[in-house]
Amino acid sequence: MKVLLTGHLGYIGTAAAPALLARKHQVVGLDSGLFVSGAGPTGRGSKAHTFWDIRDVQPDDLRGFDAIVHLGALANDILDIVPPEIAHEVNYSAAIRLASMAKYAGVARFVFPSTCGVYPKKATGPLSERRMPNPQDAVSAMKLRVEYDLLRLGDSSFAPVILRLGIVCGVSPAMRHDPLLHWLIARCLSGSLPAPEMIPEGPHPLVHVEDVAGAIASALEAPQDVVANQVFNVALPGIAHSGHALMLFAHGESATIEDAQARGWPVGAVDGSKLLTNLPDFHFAWDIPHIVEQVRRAYEGSGLDANALQRLRLARKLSLKARQDSGALLPTLRPASARIQV
Repeated sequence: MKVLLTGHLGYIGTAAAPALLARKHQVVGLDSGLFVSGAGPTGRGSKAHTFWDIRDVQPDDLRGFDAIVHLGALANDILDIVPPEIAHEVNYSAAIRLASMAKYAGVARFVFPSTCGVYPKKATGPLSERRMPNPQDAVSAMKLRVEYDLLRLGDSSFAPVILRLGIVCGVSPAMRHDPLLHWLIARCLSGSLPAPEMIPEGPHPLVHVEDVAGAIASALEAPQDVVANQVFNVALPGIAHSGHALMLFAHGESATIEDAQARGWPVGAVDGSKLLTNLPDFHFAWDIPHIVEQVRRAYEGSGLDANALQRLRLARKLSLKARQDSGALLPTLRPASARIQV
């Protein structure tokens, strides 16, 4: 299958691209290079790279692709320094424009990783795909709007597939440090434990970045009638998703749903059974203990103190702000020069 992977240089994209290649798909990456430094992805010995903004794609660029996986979007860790109209343009307008052009160009499948953040904050009981959404933040609200409009485009020849991801965690070549579990692990290692009131209310469903890549591959490979116009939760099953539970995870302990109920913690576990039932070739390769161990190893030896930790969590925002302040990046999030090359 020939797949266009937008956002291929990002946190999920750098895990998804090799996973798809390993399964013999032909992958073409598209990324604006917003967070690529001077060395960037080419620091690993790849050839010179020209980046491309998703807003500039035309229908003819999409002809010949069997599927699109649309990861290219602005995450919530930088939105407070991005003009709201630009966030809307990139996260909503560009996504629907891309899907509409894909349908016109004959692309058969469009996989859109959304978020479990569309579910209510204080929900109790299992959160299945049938649960009435109530987005937790601006990014989640915009992703939900994209979901609705994508599903309206679906027909017998064009199959949108929605993957509602838990909080993505774990190590990838473009690892982010702002996910809540990463922050808690780093705080534990630095000895600067957060007060309980600093931990946002749940639910906080978790999924390893490599399991996200696996779910994307399975959504691409499943029969069209199984996944067309379907929404699937992608989050680890059988664990508590409250902020209290995440603190235990960060300390290397466990917390099942039964544990949380016994302690009187709110339980709003995401129900991922539809994914496992409809895509039987998919399985979760990473559990909480192995995720925590991997992230701890990534942080150990770094000598993090509270100040360094805060800088690490804000690294992407600070990098973007520096480019904005220097004039290298326009308010539209386009480079001041016509093309970016490294």
